[in-house]
Amino acid sequence: MAFFKEELMNVKGFAFDVDGVLSRIIQPLTAEGDPVRTANIRDGFAMVHAIRTGYPLAIITGGNTTEVRKRYQKLGVTHLYMGSLDKITFFEDFLKKPV
Repeated sequence: MAFFKEELMNVKGFAFDVDGVLSRIIQPLTAEGDPVRTANIRDGFAMVHAIRTGYPLAIITGGNTTEVRKRYQKLGVTHLYMGSLDKITFFEDFLKKPV
């Protein structure tokens, strides 16, 4: 594990889920029972930096809300897989995208 920094040179892109990964694990609910998702400013900064550096980024989430879509589009994420119940299929699609 001493050479983990060298291994990081092999990273070619990033894929994230939203709930519990880019948002809090505990979420308040609206009156309709829908979760109110949160966003971490530091995560957003890191994602913008990665995109500007040339890394492709994907969001693969089971949720399908306008707010989540707008958040990540504003950050520059172009690979948005919303309403995904089979995340592996979408992840494999993302892996096929040109770098």
